[in-house]
Amino acid sequence: MSQLLTARMALAGSTAEGSATFTVAPRFGMDSDVDGGLAAVASALGCKPLTAAKVFSSSMPASYPGHAIPSSVTHPLATIRVRLTASAPWISDADQAGLAAVFGSMPKAGVPMVTINQEGEAGRFGYSAAQVAGSHQRAYGIFRDRAPANAVYCQDFETYSASPQGRGSGFSPYVCCAANGYDDLPLYLLDWYPSSPSTDAAGSVMPAFGYIRSLVPHAPIGIAECNYTTQISTGTTWAGGSQAQWFADAWAWALANDMLLFIPYFLTAHGVPWPPDQTTLTELSAIARASGL
Repeated sequence: MSQLLTARMALAGSTAEGSATFTVAPRFGMDSDVDGGLAAVASALGCKPLTAAKVFSSSMPASYPGHAIPSSVTHPLATIRVRLTASAPWISDADQAGLAAVFGSMPKAGVPMVTINQEGEAGRFGYSAAQVAGSHQRAYGIFRDRAPANAVYCQDFETYSASPQGRGSGFSPYVCCAANGYDDLPLYLLDWYPSSPSTDAAGSVMPAFGYIRSLVPHAPIGIAECNYTTQISTGTTWAGGSQAQWFADAWAWALANDMLLFIPYFLTAHGVPWPPDQTTLTELSAIARASGL
């Protein structure tokens, strides 16, 4: 069974028969710290309770996922911030022990996901490609020893890093994969925002998507964050249309390119407050329902 098919079976949302193909929609979710909470999001969208959520930990949590989440969330994605060391294996002994405890506490039901240092390749962190890819290699080794079989390890990138305004072709060495001398990972994730005011949704995601697929041709990939602006990444707003249009274009692209997750990101402190305008709510409601919620 292929890696992509295995991941799709684990992460899939609803299915629908097309005239000539069998389509599986990405699983829809939201960041767990969204204003008002995940239950309010589902209520505003008029959909079933969300089953996927991104959970942020700015330091090593005592156990997975690091914060309380609703019981409906069967597919949590926990991110753990780890300060990397200056030499291999790039993670201190104390943090390796901390990761072992977190991975060992992952639930044996659902599909719990985890990554260290989301967007670790971004220039703002100052890490080398060896530090980023090598630390994921080490963390993945601990994960395989300690996590339950239903859990999934990921590497989460920002799409801006792969754009011409970011690292461009220098993005590729940061990917933990066999082509770079490491292991291919079970899942790669993209935090998807406009790379410039004139770059639309597809143009913003394509560089990172292309680099990952060129290194791991059948890589399972998901969208771990998505919105048309954020003040904490590039400070860039898409000038090509509305927020609703951004999500419509992003969802259509995610469907066409076999994305396994689709997690919009909303937080007032980061420039994208929840709830958005009614047109965007209507678009997100349609997306949530199309995903099976």
